[in-house]
Amino acid sequence: MGGAAVSATAGQQDPPSNGLRVGQAVFQTKFREGMLLTLERADAGGCAQVDFGRYGAKWPALAIAKFTPVD
Repeated sequence: MGGAAVSATAGQQDPPSNGLRVGQAVFQTKFREGMLLTLERADAGGCAQVDFGRYGAKWPALAIAKFTPVD
């Protein structure tokens, strides 16, 4: 996917407005709980690489995946 990726080492970029951040645990209804590895464009048109454990790493679109942060 094109675009600038937000990495854990970026540090100088503003946090995304959707509250998601690299390294965060998230929940998604189809794949359940996973770890957010990469964000590309934090807006609704972006996508994220998430490691869902037994399902592996996926690149769902943020507008479709509807992630819920896990505390």
